[in-house]
Amino acid sequence: GPHAPVASASVSATTGCASNAACAAGAICRRATGACMALDAGRCRAVADDATRRSDDTVWIGVMFPQTGPDAALYGMGSVRAVELGRRDFVDIANGFPRTTGPARPIGLLVCDDAEDPTSSADHLARVGVPAIIGFSRSKEVLDLAASHFNPLGILALASNQAPMLAGIPRAPTGERMVFRTTTSATMVVEPTALFITQELAKDVEAASAGRKEPLRVALLRPQNATGLGYAEAFVRSLRIDGRPLAERPDSFRQLVRPDVPPTPADLRATVDELIAYAPHVIMDDYWNGPGLIEAVEAAWPKGRLRPRWLWGSLSEEDVAALHAKRDLGKRLFRIDTPASTSANARYVLRHNEVFP
Repeated sequence: GPHAPVASASVSATTGCASNAACAAGAICRRATGACMALDAGRCRAVADDATRRSDDTVWIGVMFPQTGPDAALYGMGSVRAVELGRRDFVDIANGFPRTTGPARPIGLLVCDDAEDPTSSADHLARVGVPAIIGFSRSKEVLDLAASHFNPLGILALASNQAPMLAGIPRAPTGERMVFRTTTSATMVVEPTALFITQELAKDVEAASAGRKEPLRVALLRPQNATGLGYAEAFVRSLRIDGRPLAERPDSFRQLVRPDVPPTPADLRATVDELIAYAPHVIMDDYWNGPGLIEAVEAAWPKGRLRPRWLWGSLSEEDVAALHAKRDLGKRLFRIDTPASTSANARYVLRHNEVFP
């Protein structure tokens, strides 16, 4: 099953190998140790054709994203497809990894499900001898593996995680940086978000209040993880209410910290009750809440009270269309994100849909 324990060893019965030909099917020769290593183990599986599996020149790249649970459909499986697309393009264009002399080296992927026990998957990838791992499910996972695997073992990590503290990971003992981020930091959207609230939403709230002037109240829902903590700290430093920092306006901001798991019905009810009691003018989301919380709060919102503006980061276009159809949210629902209509994204989408129709 998806949560079965990872095998403690992935060495085949044959040892003292000099090439893959000396190993059983499904294993490769790790010449650095002279041992045959099974490619598939625990939550890890090889993605490569037979010729790539057999070749002694193959470069095996580790991939760690959630392949089970709610995050698999949300971003895990799509992320693996993106890596596989890159592998195919290298193979199609350059026959693999080019080198200064001789033919290009084949590329294989070892894809691991890191929804549970990522350390065991990283152990397997290290035993196989991957030079790099692309991932990951959580920023905390990157922080932990940097200390236990990436830096001490010299494994390059390409992380698509947003926690600000990833930029502070120490270098390896050799002085090389082994962890690189491939996306924006969570704090990069803090300043434009704070300005949007103070320059646009505050005016909108004042205009809709029919002369009932009161200090702006902002609520932030965030997960109890490294990314959420970093975002909240940066936001508190950046937001100004009537030109004054939040330290001078403590009643103008409240954060609701929730476990980094899908909310239960009890969690949802408690969150709705807390938001109704605080009565924020702006509700922000740094969390995978989806449209359910918006629906619940809007349904419970007291009649006659000014309804909140929503700055929601985790809605799909389908969610937005459904909310607009069911609720009067056309002018109260906003999202701040990186630009999607770039030429690089357009080329990626075209190529992705060609390979994965």
